[in-house]
Amino acid sequence: MKIAKNLMIALLISAAFAACKKDDGPGVKSIEGVWVGKWGDGSDEPSYYYKLQVKKGGELVRWDEDGDVIATGTWSLDGINFEGSYTMNNGYSFSVKALFSDIAGELTGTWGEGDSYANGGTFDLKKQ
Repeated sequence: MKIAKNLMIALLISAAFAACKKDDGPGVKSIEGVWVGKWGDGSDEPSYYYKLQVKKGGELVRWDEDGDVIATGTWSLDGINFEGSYTMNNGYSFSVKALFSDIAGELTGTWGEGDSYANGGTFDLKKQ
């Protein structure tokens, strides 16, 4: 009986430690997903709707407010440095460069026409 009681106590203690396992904390774990926010023109504060879907395999999709795909392209991530480029349905191409904060779930950066990141403006996105 004493052995059974000690075994039961040991099992309860083990269960308590397993239940108190530290989790990974807040934040997002992956850049892949849907990002929504605002973009600004030049030095203007971002105020225009901006939605990107960062897909596995390096595919980037831009959506409008109605949920229509308006551009497709590619992306890459080197540590916290996100870069992408996409071509709009009307043929214009754009590049984006941002810092990826997995803790805050944010992409904050600049955009530009063609291959430049500096001739357009800024944007701020949050992961949905």
